[in-house]
Amino acid sequence: MTRASPNSVAIQSAPQTLLESRIEAALAQEQRPIAVVFDLDNTLVDTRFRTLRAAHLYAAAHLDPEHPMARLTLEETPYDGAELAQLVGLDPALHGEFFRYWEDFFWLGESFELDQGLPAAMQWAWAAEEAGFNVLYLTGRIESLRSASEAQLRRLGLPFAGSKSLLCKPAMGLRTPTYKATALLRLSETSHIAWFLTESYSDIAAVQAQPATAHISVLIEFPVGPKGEPAIAADTPTVL
Repeated sequence: MTRASPNSVAIQSAPQTLLESRIEAALAQEQRPIAVVFDLDNTLVDTRFRTLRAAHLYAAAHLDPEHPMARLTLEETPYDGAELAQLVGLDPALHGEFFRYWEDFFWLGESFELDQGLPAAMQWAWAAEEAGFNVLYLTGRIESLRSASEAQLRRLGLPFAGSKSLLCKPAMGLRTPTYKATALLRLSETSHIAWFLTESYSDIAAVQAQPATAHISVLIEFPVGPKGEPAIAADTPTVL
């Protein structure tokens, strides 16, 4: 299932070619450091593996072995625990319990080891490093998950120049799109941001609402997303 806007501009060229052209243009105009910024969850890593494992563990402990949750596959796995409970027809009386179980498991640092890298975005990260950009990561994961996130970046072999390369949200209660938009605006004061790559329509909408960062977003196509996603600019470049 595709989530891309039908009017979005699909990027067909190799990332190296596009990055080289962008860095040449930026270097001609800028003396500031040039950065490419990546989201993590569902952009560089597929988090459905976390959700699927949580579902199977919960089903093994609380449900009949033939319940649809126990037989869920990766391809069937939706965006989050709330959507999953509805998808498999879980007893409504158990929805709250399962969502809490899923949320605790999903945001456990050890669970990040289940994630698998997403090749399209990973190629962009490697190409950005080769082209001479500073590769940064901007995530909705909170600071207490920094160590697990850094370990994940190293495990996947992604460019990582130390803790300053990873920007984590200060607290879970802070709205993620707002945090990311503010962080990118602040970063734009000291660096030229070539691109911000994410699968999140909400993140892109928040970033595009700021004139200083209106044209830096690239949508990374991912099979699933939350319901009620906001509209983004029709000409937002999209990596399929």
